[in-house]
Order: sequence, then structure tokens, then C-alpha cells
Amino acid sequence: MDAVRFSEPLWLLGMLLLPWLVWQHLAHGRRQRGSIRFSHLGGLHLPASPWARLRPLLFVVRILGLGCLVAAMARPQSGNEVVDVSADGVDIMLVLDVSSSMQARDLGSANRLDVAREVVARFIDGRESDRIGMVLFAGESFTQCPLTLDYDVLLQFLGEIRIAEESWDGTAIGMAMINAVNRLREPSGRSSARP
Repeated sequence: MDAVRFSEPLWLLGMLLLPWLVWQHLAHGRRQRGSIRFSHLGGLHLPASPWARLRPLLFVVRILGLGCLVAAMARPQSGNEVVDVSADGVDIMLVLDVSSSMQARDLGSANRLDVAREVVARFIDGRESDRIGMVLFAGESFTQCPLTLDYDVLLQFLGEIRIAEESWDGTAIGMAMINAVNRLREPSGRSSARP
């Protein structure tokens, strides 16, 4: 297990107040006892409510809550140290056809879409610091995944791609290219690889 460290350790000085608050509570409670005289009700045998029995725990809960708040303000952390790494990469938009023509099995036993998915997955696995996005098209074009460095999410989107329904079938490759270029034109401060 990794050691716990505190990002703002000065807040831990607030823990010194907790014993003082306990002492104040106990001293204040003693001063109040017997300060008001009232008749004795012991003979009435009045049942004590559950809330009355739990009342002493209220102060304990408050002290614990205050201790947790002070600890949270100190921002406890564990795990590996975070290091900012600067890496140069390019923005890449993948444009993939999902029209019914991708069902053809002219590339072996798998259809064109499955082969394209496999090739794109290998391409993504070979990237390290490039932002990659994906545009799909059939009768229309849409962005399946915006530019990202999260290759796991991109591969998940890639695995969910299906052939377009008949009502959406077509080949709007021009619109797909425009969509991809527009995504690459968004300011990012990085170089871009246009489709």
C-alpha cells in the first residue's frame, strides 16, 4: 500500500483544536450542572426517548466530523506521483464507411467493415501521443468520437460500429471529409494530419 501524503499539511494544525473543544465541552457541561434547581421527577418513571439516550453521542459525532473536515482540507493523497510529460503529436481524424457496401466479403471470410475495424485498431495501437478522432458515414456523416488521447474509449467506439440501416444507407463521403476537416480546424495548438 502506498504511503499517504498531504498536499496542504498546514491544515493539520486544525487537529490541535479538537482536544481544546473536548475540554471546553466537558468544562462547560460541569458548570451548567446543578445551576438550576427543579423538583425531582424520579418517581414518575417517565420513559426516556431514544433521542435523549443518543444525545451524548451528538458531540462525539460533531468532533469526528470536524476532524474529517480538517483532514479533507489537508488533501490526503496516495499513489504514484503525477508527472507532466510534454509530447509532440498530431491530430488524426479517421473516416470510416459504414454503408451497406461494407458488407461485401471480397477480402476473405470477413466483411469489409470487420477488416477495416481490424486495420484501424492496429493503427490506434501504434499511436502514443497523437489525438485521434473518428467520423462515420453512410447516407449522412457524423462524428463517432471527437479528437482524444484516450485510445481505450476510441477502440470501444470502434467495436460498437455497425452497418447503417437501409433508411440511412448511402455514400456521403464528401460530407464525411468536410466533417473531419472541420474537426481538425478546431484550435488545439497541435499540428494536424488531414484525411
